[in-house]
Amino acid sequence: MHEPSIVEALIDEIQRQLRAHPGARLRKVHVRVGQLRHVVPEIMSTCFDVMTKDTPLAGAELRLEHVPATALCAQCARTFPVEDNFFACPSCQATDATLQSGNELELTSLELIS
Repeated sequence: MHEPSIVEALIDEIQRQLRAHPGARLRKVHVRVGQLRHVVPEIMSTCFDVMTKDTPLAGAELRLEHVPATALCAQCARTFPVEDNFFACPSCQATDATLQSGNELELTSLELIS
């Protein structure tokens, strides 16, 4: 379970960004999480709630956007879904594909109340 360390880093980044908005309260946090990060949304949300309890971030809603994993085949240029880190192209069976999405872990926006 790596969700607690992800949430800890997320909270650090949120606090850093909130310094530019003194007096504002956090309402929602939007995060894009790629499929290959193997994050369990329920565990991440629970960790966020527990780790922000009794802090100025308490009560904020964590919104996670799931990003499916896709790759681009270097041989036939087909984009295809990636399953369990398996990068074989379903069209030509080539294995030299480039990951296009699915490894994201990014804070995309904060919703604040003035």
